[in-house]
Amino acid sequence: PGGVHIVKFESLSNKQQIGSNSFKLVYRARWTHQQGDTDVAVLQIKGSGTVGRADFQQELQLVQLLGLHLNLHRLLSVTVEPESGDWCLVTEFASLGSLDSWLSDAHDSGKTLSPLVQLQAARQICDGMVQLSLHGVIHRDLACRN
Repeated sequence: PGGVHIVKFESLSNKQQIGSNSFKLVYRARWTHQQGDTDVAVLQIKGSGTVGRADFQQELQLVQLLGLHLNLHRLLSVTVEPESGDWCLVTEFASLGSLDSWLSDAHDSGKTLSPLVQLQAARQICDGMVQLSLHGVIHRDLACRN
């Protein structure tokens, strides 16, 4: 769809569900491709193989519109989940987890984040939000968990 590379679902292995909502399922997976193996996030858009196709197209167009940005997840490819026929976005995987988990782990282990680290994190969030705003996108669920 729209100039995005489509990969075979079978190139994704070790799939583990790590999140979900009413719109999508999120998996961590290992993607085997020409350059090697890469840990990825797979966002399965529920119902996109049938009635939800418009939702998938909207999500894909949004990701393409935003383009490459250092502080936004990068779209690597798309695929189709064979059992449901649902379309999936294959994106880079945040190996350190969500910001809220990372902050919670740091707090629980007694680590103190310097004001500079706190300021850098806030700046990166703001930079990503500016990119969304420049394209007229309203993030309706901005939270450290995502």
